[in-house]
Amino acid sequence: MIVLVEQITPRIQYAFSIVFRDFEGEVLFTTQENEFLAYDGFKLSYLKRNSTQHAQNAIYAAGILEHAEYSRVKSDQGTWQDMPTLFAQAGGMIPFDIFSATFFLLTRYEEYWRFESDAMGRYLPTNSVMHQMDVLDRPIVEEWITAFQKFLVEKDATLQFRNPEPKFISTIDVDSAFAYSHKGSYRTFGGVLKDLSRVEVKNLSKRLKTILFNAPDPYDTYQYLEDQHRKKKVRSIFFFLLADFGEFDKGLPHSSRGLRQLITKIAKTNEVGIHPGVASFKRYNTILKEKSRLESIVGKQIKMSRQHYLMLKFRTTYRLLKSTGIEHDFTMGYAHQTGFRAGTCRPYIWFDLKKNSPSNLMIHPFPAMDVTLKNYEGLSIEDAKKKLSYYAEVIHKYNGEFITLWHNETVTNQETWAGWREVFEHGLDLGAKY
Repeated sequence: MIVLVEQITPRIQYAFSIVFRDFEGEVLFTTQENEFLAYDGFKLSYLKRNSTQHAQNAIYAAGILEHAEYSRVKSDQGTWQDMPTLFAQAGGMIPFDIFSATFFLLTRYEEYWRFESDAMGRYLPTNSVMHQMDVLDRPIVEEWITAFQKFLVEKDATLQFRNPEPKFISTIDVDSAFAYSHKGSYRTFGGVLKDLSRVEVKNLSKRLKTILFNAPDPYDTYQYLEDQHRKKKVRSIFFFLLADFGEFDKGLPHSSRGLRQLITKIAKTNEVGIHPGVASFKRYNTILKEKSRLESIVGKQIKMSRQHYLMLKFRTTYRLLKSTGIEHDFTMGYAHQTGFRAGTCRPYIWFDLKKNSPSNLMIHPFPAMDVTLKNYEGLSIEDAKKKLSYYAEVIHKYNGEFITLWHNETVTNQETWAGWREVFEHGLDLGAKY
Protein backbone atom coordinates (compact mmCIF):
# COMPACT_ATOMS: atom_id res chain seq x y z
CA MET A 1 0.00 0.00 0.00
CA ILE A 2 1.18 3.51 -0.76
CA VAL A 3 -0.12 6.75 0.76
CA LEU A 4 0.16 10.14 -0.88
CA VAL A 5 0.70 12.93 1.67
CA GLU A 6 1.73 16.56 1.48
CA GLN A 7 4.51 15.92 3.99
CA ILE A 8 5.68 12.90 5.97
CA THR A 9 5.48 13.74 9.66
CA PRO A 10 5.98 11.71 12.85
CA ARG A 11 2.28 12.12 13.63
CA ILE A 12 1.18 10.76 10.26
CA GLN A 13 3.53 7.78 10.54
CA TYR A 14 2.31 7.05 14.08
CA ALA A 15 -1.41 7.35 13.30
CA PHE A 16 -1.11 5.11 10.25
CA SER A 17 0.89 2.57 12.28
CA ILE A 18 -2.04 2.32 14.71
CA VAL A 19 -4.84 2.16 12.14
CA PHE A 20 -2.89 -0.37 10.05
CA ARG A 21 -1.30 -2.28 12.97
CA ASP A 22 -2.87 -5.54 11.81
CA PHE A 23 -2.20 -5.01 8.12
CA GLU A 24 -0.43 -7.94 6.42
CA GLY A 25 1.78 -5.75 4.32
CA GLU A 26 3.85 -2.60 4.21
CA VAL A 27 2.54 0.97 4.28
CA LEU A 28 4.69 3.32 2.21
CA PHE A 29 4.47 7.11 2.15
CA THR A 30 5.28 9.47 -0.66
CA THR A 31 4.93 13.15 -1.41
CA GLN A 32 5.53 12.58 -5.11
CA GLU A 33 2.47 12.12 -7.31
CA ASN A 34 4.46 10.34 -10.03
CA GLU A 35 5.68 7.72 -7.57
CA PHE A 36 2.16 7.38 -6.22
CA LEU A 37 0.63 6.82 -9.66
CA ALA A 38 3.33 4.37 -10.71
CA TYR A 39 2.86 2.16 -7.65
CA ASP A 40 1.46 -1.28 -8.43
CA GLY A 41 -0.87 -1.87 -5.53
CA PHE A 42 -3.49 -0.19 -3.35
CA LYS A 43 -3.24 3.61 -3.33
CA LEU A 44 -4.61 5.92 -0.62
CA SER A 45 -4.56 9.70 -0.80
CA TYR A 46 -4.30 11.59 2.51
CA LEU A 47 -4.45 15.26 1.56
CA LYS A 48 -6.32 18.36 2.66
CA ARG A 49 -9.99 18.64 1.87
CA ASN A 50 -9.57 21.32 -0.82
CA SER A 51 -7.57 18.86 -2.91
CA THR A 52 -9.43 17.17 -5.75
CA GLN A 53 -6.65 14.70 -6.51
CA HIS A 54 -7.45 10.99 -6.39
CA ALA A 55 -10.80 11.50 -4.66
CA GLN A 56 -11.85 7.90 -5.22
CA ASN A 57 -9.41 6.56 -2.61
CA ALA A 58 -9.03 9.69 -0.52
CA ILE A 59 -9.36 10.50 3.15
CA TYR A 60 -9.22 14.22 3.67
CA ALA A 61 -6.78 15.35 6.37
CA ALA A 62 -8.14 17.47 9.21
CA GLY A 63 -4.75 19.07 9.79
CA ILE A 64 -3.52 18.06 13.26
CA LEU A 65 -1.09 15.46 11.91
CA GLU A 66 0.80 17.94 9.75
CA HIS A 67 2.19 20.10 12.57
CA ALA A 68 3.79 19.72 16.01
CA GLU A 69 1.40 21.80 18.12
CA TYR A 70 -1.07 20.57 20.73
CA SER A 71 -3.14 23.69 21.27
CA ARG A 72 -6.92 23.51 21.34
CA VAL A 73 -8.47 22.29 18.08
CA LYS A 74 -11.97 21.71 16.72
CA SER A 75 -12.85 18.04 16.46
CA ASP A 76 -16.14 18.21 14.56
CA GLN A 77 -18.37 15.26 15.34
CA GLY A 78 -20.19 13.18 12.77
CA THR A 79 -21.36 9.64 12.10
CA TRP A 80 -20.27 6.74 9.94
CA GLN A 81 -21.97 3.33 9.81
CA ASP A 82 -23.97 4.24 12.93
CA MET A 83 -20.77 5.09 14.83
CA PRO A 84 -20.11 8.57 16.22
CA THR A 85 -16.92 10.04 14.79
CA LEU A 86 -14.49 12.92 15.26
CA PHE A 87 -12.90 15.23 12.68
CA ALA A 88 -15.78 14.89 10.24
CA GLN A 89 -14.60 15.48 6.66
CA ALA A 90 -17.04 15.47 3.76
CA GLY A 91 -16.14 14.18 0.33
CA GLY A 92 -13.69 11.39 1.09
CA MET A 93 -14.05 7.63 0.93
CA ILE A 94 -15.23 7.75 4.54
CA PRO A 95 -16.76 10.89 6.08
CA PHE A 96 -14.14 11.52 8.78
CA ASP A 97 -10.39 11.64 9.27
CA ILE A 98 -9.88 8.32 11.06
CA PHE A 99 -6.16 8.99 11.45
CA SER A 100 -6.60 12.32 13.24
CA ALA A 101 -9.45 10.91 15.34
CA THR A 102 -7.38 7.93 16.46
CA PHE A 103 -4.35 10.11 17.15
CA PHE A 104 -6.45 12.57 19.15
CA LEU A 105 -7.84 9.90 21.47
CA LEU A 106 -4.74 7.76 21.96
CA THR A 107 -2.41 10.67 22.70
CA ARG A 108 -5.02 12.15 25.07
CA TYR A 109 -4.55 15.36 23.11
CA GLU A 110 -7.29 17.14 25.04
CA GLU A 111 -5.61 16.43 28.39
CA TYR A 112 -2.77 18.76 27.42
CA TRP A 113 -5.25 21.66 27.50
CA ARG A 114 -6.45 23.44 30.61
CA PHE A 115 -9.22 21.48 32.26
CA GLU A 116 -11.45 21.26 35.29
CA SER A 117 -9.99 18.74 37.74
CA ASP A 118 -10.99 16.93 40.89
CA ALA A 119 -9.58 17.85 44.31
CA MET A 120 -6.37 15.91 43.55
CA GLY A 121 -5.83 17.58 40.20
CA ARG A 122 -6.92 14.57 38.14
CA TYR A 123 -8.62 14.89 34.78
CA LEU A 124 -12.36 14.24 34.99
CA PRO A 125 -14.01 11.91 32.47
CA THR A 126 -16.84 14.43 32.10
CA ASN A 127 -14.31 16.80 30.45
CA SER A 128 -13.61 14.37 27.64
CA VAL A 129 -15.00 14.44 24.12
CA MET A 130 -15.79 10.74 24.55
CA HIS A 131 -18.13 11.63 27.40
CA GLN A 132 -19.79 14.23 25.19
CA MET A 133 -20.19 11.56 22.49
CA ASP A 134 -21.51 9.05 25.05
CA VAL A 135 -18.94 6.42 24.03
CA LEU A 136 -16.79 6.03 27.15
CA ASP A 137 -18.10 2.48 27.48
CA ARG A 138 -17.03 1.62 23.94
CA PRO A 139 -13.56 0.99 22.50
CA ILE A 140 -14.49 3.39 19.73
CA VAL A 141 -11.02 3.36 18.16
CA GLU A 142 -11.30 -0.41 17.64
CA GLU A 143 -14.79 0.05 16.21
CA TRP A 144 -13.49 2.57 13.70
CA ILE A 145 -10.46 0.52 12.72
CA THR A 146 -12.39 -2.74 12.37
CA ALA A 147 -15.04 -1.09 10.18
CA PHE A 148 -12.35 0.63 8.10
CA GLN A 149 -10.50 -2.66 7.55
CA LYS A 150 -13.71 -4.30 6.33
CA PHE A 151 -14.40 -1.30 4.09
CA LEU A 152 -10.93 -1.53 2.51
CA VAL A 153 -11.14 -5.29 1.93
CA GLU A 154 -14.45 -4.78 0.15
CA LYS A 155 -12.70 -2.30 -2.14
CA ASP A 156 -9.64 -4.50 -2.69
CA ALA A 157 -9.75 -8.17 -1.73
CA THR A 158 -5.94 -8.45 -1.93
CA LEU A 159 -5.64 -6.46 1.30
CA GLN A 160 -5.31 -8.76 4.30
CA PHE A 161 -5.39 -8.12 8.07
CA ARG A 162 -4.30 -10.24 11.05
CA ASN A 163 -6.51 -11.21 13.99
CA PRO A 164 -4.35 -11.06 17.12
CA GLU A 165 -5.20 -13.14 20.18
CA PRO A 166 -7.04 -11.35 23.01
CA LYS A 167 -5.29 -11.36 26.39
CA PHE A 168 -6.16 -11.12 30.08
CA ILE A 169 -4.15 -9.76 33.02
CA SER A 170 -5.16 -9.64 36.68
CA THR A 171 -3.45 -6.67 38.32
CA ILE A 172 -3.23 -6.02 42.06
CA ASP A 173 -2.28 -2.67 43.60
CA VAL A 174 -0.70 -2.98 47.04
CA ASP A 175 -1.18 0.43 48.66
CA SER A 176 -1.37 -0.81 52.25
CA ALA A 177 0.34 -4.17 52.51
CA PHE A 178 -1.03 -4.85 56.01
CA ALA A 179 -3.78 -3.32 58.12
CA TYR A 180 -2.02 -3.70 61.48
CA SER A 181 1.08 -5.87 61.15
CA HIS A 182 4.65 -4.60 60.71
CA LYS A 183 3.65 -0.99 61.45
CA GLY A 184 6.27 -0.37 64.13
CA SER A 185 5.66 0.85 67.68
CA TYR A 186 5.06 4.50 66.77
CA ARG A 187 2.36 3.91 64.12
CA THR A 188 0.83 1.05 66.13
CA PHE A 189 0.50 3.23 69.25
CA GLY A 190 -0.93 6.04 67.12
CA GLY A 191 -3.46 3.64 65.63
CA VAL A 192 -4.57 2.46 69.07
CA LEU A 193 -5.03 6.07 70.23
CA LYS A 194 -7.04 6.89 67.11
CA ASP A 195 -9.32 3.88 67.66
CA LEU A 196 -9.86 4.93 71.26
CA SER A 197 -10.54 8.59 70.42
CA ARG A 198 -13.08 7.60 67.78
CA VAL A 199 -14.54 4.82 69.92
CA GLU A 200 -13.89 2.32 67.14
CA VAL A 201 -14.11 -0.71 69.40
CA LYS A 202 -14.34 -3.26 66.60
CA ASN A 203 -11.26 -1.92 64.84
CA LEU A 204 -9.34 -1.75 68.12
CA SER A 205 -10.23 -5.36 68.86
CA LYS A 206 -8.96 -6.50 65.43
CA ARG A 207 -5.79 -4.47 65.84
CA LEU A 208 -4.97 -5.92 69.26
CA LYS A 209 -5.79 -9.49 68.20
CA THR A 210 -3.46 -9.16 65.22
CA ILE A 211 -0.62 -7.54 67.16
CA LEU A 212 -0.87 -9.38 70.48
CA PHE A 213 -2.35 -12.75 69.58
CA ASN A 214 -1.05 -13.28 66.04
CA ALA A 215 -4.50 -13.27 64.43
CA PRO A 216 -4.46 -13.06 60.60
CA ASP A 217 -4.01 -9.50 59.33
CA PRO A 218 -7.16 -8.52 57.37
CA TYR A 219 -5.14 -7.17 54.43
CA ASP A 220 -2.99 -10.27 54.16
CA THR A 221 -4.92 -11.74 51.24
CA TYR A 222 -1.85 -12.67 49.21
CA GLN A 223 -2.12 -16.44 49.51
CA TYR A 224 -5.74 -16.23 48.42
CA LEU A 225 -4.79 -14.07 45.44
CA GLU A 226 -1.96 -16.36 44.39
CA ASP A 227 -4.15 -19.43 44.80
CA GLN A 228 -6.86 -17.88 42.62
CA HIS A 229 -4.42 -16.86 39.91
CA ARG A 230 -2.85 -20.30 39.90
CA LYS A 231 -6.22 -22.06 39.91
CA LYS A 232 -7.55 -20.00 36.99
CA LYS A 233 -4.18 -20.11 35.17
CA VAL A 234 -4.12 -16.37 34.49
CA ARG A 235 -1.31 -13.86 34.26
CA SER A 236 -0.95 -11.56 37.27
CA ILE A 237 1.02 -8.41 38.14
CA PHE A 238 1.40 -6.92 41.63
CA PHE A 239 2.20 -3.19 41.89
CA PHE A 240 3.83 -2.17 45.19
CA LEU A 241 3.73 1.29 46.77
CA LEU A 242 7.16 2.23 48.18
CA ALA A 243 6.70 5.98 48.52
CA ASP A 244 7.73 8.05 51.51
CA PHE A 245 4.89 8.53 53.99
CA GLY A 246 2.56 11.38 53.01
CA GLU A 247 -1.02 12.59 52.93
CA PHE A 248 -2.05 10.05 50.29
CA ASP A 249 0.87 7.63 50.47
CA LYS A 250 0.38 5.80 53.75
CA GLY A 251 1.99 2.46 53.01
CA LEU A 252 4.68 0.78 55.06
CA PRO A 253 8.20 2.23 54.78
CA HIS A 254 10.36 0.54 52.17
CA SER A 255 12.71 -0.52 54.96
CA SER A 256 9.99 -2.58 56.70
CA ARG A 257 11.17 -6.14 57.08
CA GLY A 258 7.65 -7.49 56.76
CA LEU A 259 7.02 -5.59 53.53
CA ARG A 260 10.34 -6.62 52.03
CA GLN A 261 9.70 -10.28 52.87
CA LEU A 262 6.24 -10.03 51.28
CA ILE A 263 7.57 -8.49 48.07
CA THR A 264 10.35 -11.05 47.82
CA LYS A 265 7.85 -13.88 48.24
CA ILE A 266 5.37 -12.47 45.71
CA ALA A 267 8.10 -11.79 43.15
CA LYS A 268 9.14 -15.45 43.10
CA THR A 269 5.93 -16.53 41.37
CA ASN A 270 4.41 -13.30 40.01
CA GLU A 271 5.38 -10.30 37.93
CA VAL A 272 5.85 -7.13 39.98
CA GLY A 273 5.84 -3.44 39.15
CA ILE A 274 6.24 -0.13 40.95
CA HIS A 275 3.24 1.84 42.18
CA PRO A 276 4.67 5.39 42.20
CA GLY A 277 3.26 7.53 45.00
CA VAL A 278 1.00 10.53 44.54
CA ALA A 279 3.92 12.92 45.07
CA SER A 280 5.85 11.34 42.20
CA PHE A 281 3.74 12.10 39.15
CA LYS A 282 5.81 15.16 38.22
CA ARG A 283 9.12 14.41 39.93
CA TYR A 284 11.79 12.37 38.18
CA ASN A 285 13.94 11.84 41.28
CA THR A 286 10.95 10.60 43.29
CA ILE A 287 9.91 8.04 40.69
CA LEU A 288 13.49 6.88 40.26
CA LYS A 289 13.98 6.55 44.03
CA GLU A 290 10.83 4.47 44.50
CA LYS A 291 11.61 2.29 41.50
CA SER A 292 15.17 1.72 42.78
CA ARG A 293 13.79 0.63 46.14
CA LEU A 294 11.75 -2.11 44.51
CA GLU A 295 14.68 -3.15 42.32
CA SER A 296 16.91 -3.51 45.38
CA ILE A 297 14.33 -5.81 47.01
CA VAL A 298 13.65 -8.10 44.04
CA GLY A 299 17.15 -7.96 42.59
CA LYS A 300 16.16 -7.11 39.03
CA GLN A 301 15.18 -4.18 36.86
CA ILE A 302 11.57 -3.01 37.14
CA LYS A 303 9.92 -2.11 33.85
CA MET A 304 6.21 -1.92 34.76
CA SER A 305 4.28 0.72 36.69
CA ARG A 306 0.89 2.08 37.66
CA GLN A 307 0.45 5.46 39.34
CA HIS A 308 -1.05 5.52 42.84
CA TYR A 309 -4.56 7.05 42.76
CA LEU A 310 -4.09 7.01 38.96
CA MET A 311 -2.26 10.34 39.21
CA LEU A 312 -1.42 11.05 35.59
CA LYS A 313 -0.47 14.33 33.91
CA PHE A 314 0.31 13.98 30.23
CA ARG A 315 2.74 16.88 30.11
CA THR A 316 5.02 15.19 32.63
CA THR A 317 4.21 11.73 34.04
CA TYR A 318 4.80 9.46 31.05
CA ARG A 319 7.96 11.33 30.09
CA LEU A 320 9.34 10.82 33.60
CA LEU A 321 8.39 7.15 33.73
CA LYS A 322 10.06 6.53 30.38
CA SER A 323 13.24 8.31 31.48
CA THR A 324 13.54 6.06 34.55
CA GLY A 325 13.42 2.89 32.43
CA ILE A 326 9.72 2.04 32.67
CA GLU A 327 8.57 0.30 29.48
CA HIS A 328 4.98 -0.68 30.35
CA ASP A 329 2.46 1.51 32.19
CA PHE A 330 -0.98 0.42 33.41
CA THR A 331 -2.45 3.78 34.54
CA MET A 332 -4.67 4.46 31.52
CA GLY A 333 -8.12 4.48 33.07
CA TYR A 334 -10.36 6.69 35.19
CA ALA A 335 -10.90 6.51 38.94
CA HIS A 336 -14.25 8.32 38.71
CA GLN A 337 -15.87 6.25 35.99
CA THR A 338 -15.40 2.93 34.23
CA GLY A 339 -14.71 2.87 30.51
CA PHE A 340 -12.01 3.39 27.91
CA ARG A 341 -10.12 6.60 28.71
CA ALA A 342 -8.20 6.56 25.42
CA GLY A 343 -10.98 4.97 23.38
CA THR A 344 -9.04 1.72 22.99
CA CYS A 345 -8.84 -1.71 24.62
CA ARG A 346 -5.50 -2.64 23.07
CA PRO A 347 -2.00 -1.78 24.30
CA TYR A 348 -0.25 0.86 22.25
CA ILE A 349 2.96 2.86 22.07
CA TRP A 350 2.67 6.30 23.68
CA PHE A 351 3.24 9.31 21.42
CA ASP A 352 4.93 12.22 23.24
CA LEU A 353 3.22 15.39 22.01
CA LYS A 354 5.83 17.65 23.61
CA LYS A 355 8.65 15.92 21.72
CA ASN A 356 6.39 15.24 18.75
CA SER A 357 7.63 11.67 18.47
CA PRO A 358 6.64 8.12 19.46
CA SER A 359 8.32 6.59 22.49
CA ASN A 360 9.23 3.10 23.67
CA LEU A 361 6.62 3.26 26.46
CA MET A 362 3.76 0.78 26.00
CA ILE A 363 0.39 1.87 27.43
CA HIS A 364 -1.96 -0.83 28.75
CA PRO A 365 -5.52 0.57 29.19
CA PHE A 366 -7.88 -0.93 31.76
CA PRO A 367 -11.68 -0.49 31.80
CA ALA A 368 -12.65 -0.82 35.47
CA MET A 369 -11.20 -0.59 38.98
CA ASP A 370 -12.69 -2.16 42.11
CA VAL A 371 -13.13 1.18 43.90
CA THR A 372 -14.75 2.71 40.81
CA LEU A 373 -17.32 -0.07 40.56
CA LYS A 374 -18.25 -0.03 44.24
CA ASN A 375 -17.66 3.50 45.52
CA TYR A 376 -17.73 5.91 42.57
CA GLU A 377 -20.47 4.21 40.57
CA GLY A 378 -22.19 2.63 43.58
CA LEU A 379 -22.91 -0.67 41.84
CA SER A 380 -24.28 -3.72 43.56
CA ILE A 381 -22.31 -6.94 43.42
CA GLU A 382 -24.53 -8.33 40.67
CA ASP A 383 -24.38 -5.12 38.62
CA ALA A 384 -20.59 -5.00 38.99
CA LYS A 385 -20.37 -8.57 37.66
CA LYS A 386 -22.58 -7.63 34.71
CA LYS A 387 -20.37 -4.66 33.91
CA LEU A 388 -17.22 -6.80 33.98
CA SER A 389 -18.97 -9.33 31.75
CA TYR A 390 -19.74 -6.57 29.25
CA TYR A 391 -16.13 -5.37 29.18
CA ALA A 392 -14.78 -8.90 28.86
CA GLU A 393 -17.09 -9.57 25.91
CA VAL A 394 -16.41 -6.34 24.00
CA ILE A 395 -12.63 -6.52 24.58
CA HIS A 396 -12.57 -10.12 23.38
CA LYS A 397 -14.58 -9.09 20.30
CA TYR A 398 -11.91 -6.58 19.33
CA ASN A 399 -8.95 -8.81 20.26
CA GLY A 400 -7.96 -6.52 23.09
CA GLU A 401 -6.33 -6.84 26.48
CA PHE A 402 -8.81 -7.29 29.34
CA ILE A 403 -7.18 -5.96 32.53
CA THR A 404 -8.81 -6.04 35.96
CA LEU A 405 -7.62 -3.80 38.80
CA TRP A 406 -8.05 -4.84 42.42
CA HIS A 407 -6.32 -4.14 45.74
CA ASN A 408 -5.23 -6.63 48.36
CA GLU A 409 -7.60 -4.98 50.89
CA THR A 410 -10.66 -5.04 48.60
CA VAL A 411 -10.70 -8.85 48.41
CA THR A 412 -10.80 -9.29 52.20
CA ASN A 413 -14.52 -10.16 52.01
CA GLN A 414 -14.94 -8.14 55.21
CA GLU A 415 -16.71 -4.97 56.33
CA THR A 416 -17.72 -2.79 53.37
CA TRP A 417 -16.10 -5.24 50.95
CA ALA A 418 -18.08 -8.25 52.15
CA GLY A 419 -19.15 -10.30 49.14
CA TRP A 420 -16.86 -8.58 46.64
CA ARG A 421 -14.56 -11.57 46.31
CA GLU A 422 -17.39 -12.91 44.18
CA VAL A 423 -16.86 -10.02 41.74
CA PHE A 424 -13.10 -10.50 41.75
CA GLU A 425 -13.41 -14.22 41.02
CA HIS A 426 -16.01 -13.50 38.34
CA GLY A 427 -13.45 -11.29 36.58
CA LEU A 428 -10.88 -14.08 36.76
CA ASP A 429 -13.38 -16.58 35.36
CA LEU A 430 -14.05 -14.23 32.44
CA GLY A 431 -10.34 -13.75 31.84
CA ALA A 432 -9.57 -17.45 32.06
CA LYS A 433 -11.78 -17.98 28.99
CA TYR A 434 -9.45 -15.83 26.91
